[in-house]
Amino acid sequence: MITIICGDDIVKSREALVNLKKVYKEKSYELIDIDSNSVDDLRKNILERASLFSQKRLFFIHGVLSKKGNRDVVHQLDTQDNPILIWEDKYSDKDIKKNFPKAKVLVFKLPQTIWKLLDNIYPRNLHTVILLTRSIIDSVDENMLLYMLQKRTKELILVKSNSKHIVKLAPWQITKLSSQTKKWDMNKLYKFYQKLFEIEKGTKSGSLPYSIYDALDILFCFYLQ
Repeated sequence: MITIICGDDIVKSREALVNLKKVYKEKSYELIDIDSNSVDDLRKNILERASLFSQKRLFFIHGVLSKKGNRDVVHQLDTQDNPILIWEDKYSDKDIKKNFPKAKVLVFKLPQTIWKLLDNIYPRNLHTVILLTRSIIDSVDENMLLYMLQKRTKELILVKSNSKHIVKLAPWQITKLSSQTKKWDMNKLYKFYQKLFEIEKGTKSGSLPYSIYDALDILFCFYLQ
């Protein structure tokens, strides 16, 4: 049996992964993490480890489904006695369901409001940003929001500076981001980006005196008013 955990809400999908591993462990399964650098390694590791002893095993693989060769191997190795658990962050849930119709697929998606919030991150738009932030407090983990803001701000910097790394973005993304960057001064945008990482650093060190959401409110008031 194949179980695939996916979706853009990485925090909740990770929580589901930890809980599911715990369930299998309580059922006396041995949990084996498979290094999936290549298709051959994937096949070899699972077949060799599955045949060593009679104990039931759960094979865990991280991010392999974006390559067709890996998908074919996973299909071939699907057995009831040795279930396969995959945490996937590089292959869409739509494509996963299409290619693995018999698999159990657990999808964890972020609310659409967070994308609207990211699109509205620019100066002189404070009121809208605060309202959108308030609307997702109960549904989006604050660490996830901070990560998404860092990612979006980095993309804005890359587009505004015409970096060669923007080739990794789709044309429609570049067009959309270009429109957003026109509302930013480059120096101010870069400082905003730095402040986001200062919040992350404060959270990890325990020196941040308030929640991430409160810290973001202060940051927004300073840069987006």
